[in-house]
Amino acid sequence: MRTKYGCFTIFTSKSNNYRSGWEVKVSYQINLHKKDLFLLEQIQNYFGVGSISKQGESTYQYRVQSIKDMVSIIKHFDNYPLLSEKQIDYELIKKAFNIIYNKEHLTQNGLNKVIALKACLKRGIPSNISLAFSDVILIDRPRVNNMDVKIDPYWFAGFPPPWPPVATGGPPHRWGGRGGGGRGPGPPGGLVFTLKFLNLRPK
Repeated sequence: MRTKYGCFTIFTSKSNNYRSGWEVKVSYQINLHKKDLFLLEQIQNYFGVGSISKQGESTYQYRVQSIKDMVSIIKHFDNYPLLSEKQIDYELIKKAFNIIYNKEHLTQNGLNKVIALKACLKRGIPSNISLAFSDVILIDRPRVNNMDVKIDPYWFAGFPPPWPPVATGGPPHRWGGRGGGGRGPGPPGGLVFTLKFLNLRPK
């Protein structure tokens, strides 16, 4: 699955429940068409955390956002780094996660650090957040050198046998997707690319 279907996010919203007046959360989410709902269910089953909800008429979303559940996501991507621009967002999310996990975000200084990290994400920050935290010192978006990453073989393979590697763009097969794996049973191409993006491997 192409990395555009999954993203890391830092949510910020006004809240009277916090002394700072702001609630911040880190989140990981994947959006897929309803025909690929079973992929999200398998991902949820693999991680053992998160929820799946319907978004509009034809989209389902898998989301993990509680600080307790995000531990599983952080551990996974520490073990199997992303080999794309998303690795940069992950590194930023991990820093924000550590601040929130250690409850540093409850202080103004910690909150400012989270906002600075949010500004570095590819989506940036909306104007209302920018105005509310106009005194925050922004940081440069880091670079990730993927040449230093040790590539796990499951990054390329998706699921190991008995499911053979399948590439998208081939003829339809009996799973209902499109794949290039030839004859015989096999998962839809989307499943292999989903696994490749997440670096899922058997437990």
